[in-house]
Amino acid sequence: MAGVNVTEAILAARRLTKIVPNGRSTLTILHDIDLQVMPGEVLGIIGASGSGKSTLLALLAGLDHPSAGSVTLDGVDLAGLDEDGRAAVRSRLVGFVFQAFQLIGSLTALENVMLPLELQGRLAMSAIRERAVALLRRVGLAERLQHSPRLLSGGEQQRVALARAFVVEPRILFADEPTGNLDAATGAEVISMLLALNEEHGTTLVIVTHDEAVAARCDRVVRIVAGCLA
Repeated sequence: MAGVNVTEAILAARRLTKIVPNGRSTLTILHDIDLQVMPGEVLGIIGASGSGKSTLLALLAGLDHPSAGSVTLDGVDLAGLDEDGRAAVRSRLVGFVFQAFQLIGSLTALENVMLPLELQGRLAMSAIRERAVALLRRVGLAERLQHSPRLLSGGEQQRVALARAFVVEPRILFADEPTGNLDAATGAEVISMLLALNEEHGTTLVIVTHDEAVAARCDRVVRIVAGCLA
């Protein structure tokens, strides 16, 4: 990105490449991706199904390891870390929102939101519960705290997922097709809530989508075509 000081970027990818086996040959999913994201920015990554956008998100978030190139997240070079090290960085810095919500069916909405903080082990249970309740109220689910996911609509489940993502106060949040399982009206409401929470918390947001309407609400958009930034 012209004019950007990479040292100030919260997220930077350099010549990022992902190659996987494909029978007797190989398949290049991503090729020489250069990308920088500044603190507080809302970046949309848009592309058709199979273009490589979800693979790119996984690499940027440290969920996958590149075949070549590097990712630096908040000054940490992920290539220099093993899986435990990358998991520790994610726990400290990163929040996620997924297309399929990824809620735990045996837990209530409140328990789903409390869980990431419980796993961190840094706060007393009373403080964890207080923070989780406050976020669920913020997303309009004050009357759904004790409901299991199966008793919630798709839009309500994604609101629980938003609360769970922000409860750890991440520096950066990755959203992978956050409206993909929702109808247009509900999806628009969820994106509005996501952007509002992002602004309130001062988070950096990276949204992967195929939806032009979602991309139009981002500060900046990059397009990925056949594994390359267009």
